[in-house]
Amino acid sequence: MDQNYRKSIFLLLLLMAFSATAQQQLTVSGKVVDIDNQPLVGANIVVKGTTHGTVTDIEGNYRLELDEDEKILVFSYIGFETTEEQVGSRSVIDVTLYPDLQMLMEITVVGAFNIEQEKRSINYAVQEIEAKNIEAPQQLNIVNSLQGQVAGAMITGNGAPGAPSQILLRGASSVGEGRNNQPLFVVDGIPIDNSAVEQGGNRGMDLNPADIESITVLKGPSAAALYGLQAANGALIITTKSGKSGKTSINVGSSLSFDRPTRYMPQQKMYQRGLNGLPDNNTTQSWGPTYRRDQPIYDNQEEFFETGVTQNYNFNVSGGNDKTTMYFSYNLLDQSGIVPMTDYTKHSGLLKGSHKLRDNLSLGVSVNYITSENTRAFSNNSGGFMNRVMRWPLSDDMSNYLNPNGTRRFLLPIENFPAQTDNPYWFLENNPTVDDVNRWINQFNISYNPLKWLTLTYRLGLDRSNFHLKRQRAISTGGNGLGSVYELERDNEILSSDFLVSVDKKIGSRFNLSGTVGSSIREDRTRSLAVTGEGLLNEGLYSLNNTERQVVNSSNRRRNIAGVFGDVKLDYYGIAYLNVTGRNDWSSTLPEKNNSFFYPSISAGLVFSELIPTELNVFSFGKIRASWAQVGFDASPHSLTPVLTPNQTEGGGFKNLHTAGNPNLKPEMTTSKELGVELHFFNSRIRLDATYYDMLTEDQIIRARVSPGTGFVIQTFNAGSVSNKGYEIMLNANAIKRNNFDWNITLNASHNDAVLETLPSHMAEYRQTYGQTAAGNATSVPGRAFFAVSGVDYVYNDDGRRIIGENGLPTKTGSKENYLGDREPDMIVGLTNSFRYKNFNLSFLWDFRVGGKVLNATGQSMMGVGMHEMLEEYRNIKYVFDGVVNTGSEESPVWEENTQEVVLDQAYFQIEHSSIGTNFLEDADWARLRFVTLSYDLPSEWLDRIGISNLQLTATGRNLLLFTPYSGIDPEVSSAGNRGGSGNMGIDFGAIPQMKGLTFGIKASF
Repeated sequence: MDQNYRKSIFLLLLLMAFSATAQQQLTVSGKVVDIDNQPLVGANIVVKGTTHGTVTDIEGNYRLELDEDEKILVFSYIGFETTEEQVGSRSVIDVTLYPDLQMLMEITVVGAFNIEQEKRSINYAVQEIEAKNIEAPQQLNIVNSLQGQVAGAMITGNGAPGAPSQILLRGASSVGEGRNNQPLFVVDGIPIDNSAVEQGGNRGMDLNPADIESITVLKGPSAAALYGLQAANGALIITTKSGKSGKTSINVGSSLSFDRPTRYMPQQKMYQRGLNGLPDNNTTQSWGPTYRRDQPIYDNQEEFFETGVTQNYNFNVSGGNDKTTMYFSYNLLDQSGIVPMTDYTKHSGLLKGSHKLRDNLSLGVSVNYITSENTRAFSNNSGGFMNRVMRWPLSDDMSNYLNPNGTRRFLLPIENFPAQTDNPYWFLENNPTVDDVNRWINQFNISYNPLKWLTLTYRLGLDRSNFHLKRQRAISTGGNGLGSVYELERDNEILSSDFLVSVDKKIGSRFNLSGTVGSSIREDRTRSLAVTGEGLLNEGLYSLNNTERQVVNSSNRRRNIAGVFGDVKLDYYGIAYLNVTGRNDWSSTLPEKNNSFFYPSISAGLVFSELIPTELNVFSFGKIRASWAQVGFDASPHSLTPVLTPNQTEGGGFKNLHTAGNPNLKPEMTTSKELGVELHFFNSRIRLDATYYDMLTEDQIIRARVSPGTGFVIQTFNAGSVSNKGYEIMLNANAIKRNNFDWNITLNASHNDAVLETLPSHMAEYRQTYGQTAAGNATSVPGRAFFAVSGVDYVYNDDGRRIIGENGLPTKTGSKENYLGDREPDMIVGLTNSFRYKNFNLSFLWDFRVGGKVLNATGQSMMGVGMHEMLEEYRNIKYVFDGVVNTGSEESPVWEENTQEVVLDQAYFQIEHSSIGTNFLEDADWARLRFVTLSYDLPSEWLDRIGISNLQLTATGRNLLLFTPYSGIDPEVSSAGNRGGSGNMGIDFGAIPQMKGLTFGIKASF
């Protein structure tokens, strides 16, 4: 009995020991990631109701031993919602954590001088674009990446490789010389150059989108007040990626893109080369007879454009510890254009590091080097070869531009050489423009915290670039049959130095006081040397030494700005906010008596949701805000005195240019008022931000003609004012949120009304520097639209009816100074949808523009030579124009309906129709599928075996769909890239088409 009892006890103890051992052997592992499938390092995993748990490693992986009765795991991470998972029989549990939308109220955004602020404390409109949204469109230029994603931004791109893009925030505030109305670009706290030289060398193209962590858009004077005159048009605060403490991370990626034009320009395919209905081989025009059935018709336009191919390679490595971090990246971009013999190649590298010398003393440094080469057309954006493509007669094979012996084949007989037009293929092959850019963007900063609430920061920045351009024109090129060489060397440098003292301190139990005082110094230097060599001595040798004569022009422009500023913010219980700023600038481009100017701002905000009872599951946050601000702007360098230029004639010496100086200039001044409201619903799953603004810029610094008695033609002076009024709406909805499925919707909508309020009485309009065509001009008209188009118009009676002359044709005005329309859209809308299903992500953006006009000067040019599509329907028909005729006297008119029939022949279309700008002003409405991107992240269990933490495959379509009433190629057009500022937007004069394309990519992380 005792023996059996002892055996039973032994077996019972053995069973208990086995059971305990079995419980200890239950193991669960997995990976914790965010909604972008990026690993969350240090996420907590604990057994519910216990302290038993673990944290994820550098790759988001975890492993945890469980007892049999431990059945529920709790996953949590700061800033993310906590989730629970039933263990059951699973040994692998992968979890996706979602952002805690309620905590968005505590999110910080990067503002002026890289100062981080709580989003809820900001009393003016700002918008932040995250890295994933910058990369999703697969654009090569970061400016184009923002299309449709920023309320109040008007962005115009171009289809040429390496081409510049233009961005305007809240319209345009100045018609002044030297103002292109684009915002300030700030990278990691230092201002950089975003100008364009000779319609190329776009500065936005220099930055690598894969290096960008975020872009904060400061839209108005209130948001950008601390930057002063530098950010009179707002600012893009660009933050690049940095190293993080922990395990070294390596990321590689590559993509391959294929591009074609979005559309083609319609051409008539009924009439062959000739004049007045007869064939004529001595003309390039297409006013001849109809094509015979056996006569070939060449599709020269579609054959001309090629499939552009882009290869983009990215590599970066980052890592560090609790004291030192490092980030290094390299990018190679190789792009061939849709236009033959055009390409763009760029290499860039970014090295960035930080180090804590002590717990309260740290320093950082970054070095970004960019080198690029761009081979492009003689005229990058307008006129030139593109008009020749559109006007070339379809009875001739344009691609056949060489004779069998390799010599140039002319379209016209050789004896008619003065009337020859250059074949576009021959022109591009023999007249290239090549520019090279070498650029350094360097930044050093040091930060010291002597007290917990006090921070001292110093930042030194240098943006230095060298731009070299060479343009050649071959012998026998139209307009310059002797050949020429043009070379430009331009060195640009921006040196900036900022010192800031920041405080953030509690005052009692109710108030928090934060603020910054500081000083800023910026020096801009531009040195350029341009040499034109005319008349080639030996054909085919494009050297300045091989030209008969040389004309040399050099310039040295310098501008210094010194400023002091202060920013004070008072916070009451996180409910009410009051913010006051002030800045005083001293500018070297203004006369001593006017070179110091002060501008303040004040803003206030109230989080009213903290004061009223709310159901957080319905209405979770509400804030109203208001601001008032002023900001000034100075003149261009050398505006105070006449500029001397070398005399190229015998005897040498110097002479005055045609522009007189003005020693009495004063700064422009913009006054801005802004009201806004922020509303969050359903635990912040729906978020609305709406803003109304009203801006007035006075004392415009403009150039206008003066009396010849002054000895000059043009003088710079203060006159005129510009207003901008509008609203912006940003709506974000987390429509569906499940463990394996998400749907997010983002809507950006804006309206702006830019008006040139006043000009001097003797000026009927202000013509922009660029955008002047035979069809019309880009102008600003007093009391009318800032983005106006003026030109020849029809003459109307008091009832608005078109007046028909005795010849049966509509009468037209005698001058081009007639307001025709507004190039600014009534509304811009961007609608983004993002879906996630397990490891698949799909996002697409629709871009809408409602209202606004485009001047189709390309169509006017084609009409003049008989290539316009409408000639198929209207040429040589009998037609009665809608309008009225005066059967009375000029003093007592009697209007009757026109019944006179006329023939619409070659003379009518060339002389009458083509000369009236109204005929070529078209609606610019569009609906465009800006991009659609599909990505797939391979499961972690597949990758762990080969040492890869993440592998993503992507496919992106860009501009795949376009719906527009515009008859040209694309209503998104800018005749001079970003060089012309606001003046060229909406002017289509031989513009290179926008591109649609497909991009396939792969990214891996180790």
